[in-house]
Amino acid sequence: MSAPGSFRLAVAQPVIDRREPESSRVDDAVELIRAAGEGGAELVLFPESYPGPITAGLDHDAGPAVAEACRETGLAACWGRVEPTGDGRFVTVSILTDGNGREVGRYLRSHPATGDVHPVLSGAPMAPGPEPGLFELNGLRFGVVVCSELWNPELCRVLALRGAEVLLAPAGGGFHRVSDNWQLMARARAVENEM
Repeated sequence: MSAPGSFRLAVAQPVIDRREPESSRVDDAVELIRAAGEGGAELVLFPESYPGPITAGLDHDAGPAVAEACRETGLAACWGRVEPTGDGRFVTVSILTDGNGREVGRYLRSHPATGDVHPVLSGAPMAPGPEPGLFELNGLRFGVVVCSELWNPELCRVLALRGAEVLLAPAGGGFHRVSDNWQLMARARAVENEM
């Protein structure tokens, strides 16, 4: 456990081999949760839609394995997947599972990537979620913005005004060429909102 007034976060950046089935990412996520727990983290943050599924039509459920790993380690995890909405569209979901393996929050991305079509899903139509993502864990309030939502200062401000103390920004994609830009945006949102 961290010192009073602090929180220990592990950030997972798994290597994704697109030749491997997406379902194999579940085992990788479990191993990363265990490693983060051994490192003394209280929460591990995974990239957008990891461990998935991210591809339309796949239905493996990482939830039970993530929950069990969280129970084993006492560590919380913010992880993600893409889910069908029932009307032919899909939604990007970030899920917060606590150290007891309970789902304590679900955020349906309110500003879909590139508008209403997801590039990774080969043009699958995406639906916006209804509300900003705000969760409480271990006495702290966490706001969640997914990937390019970090570039929307208004969404981050709404979360701050609703009491978010920490902003989680799971992102996906190959940002190594523009990582300075993303780090700048994350810092700007933190400074603007005194987080």
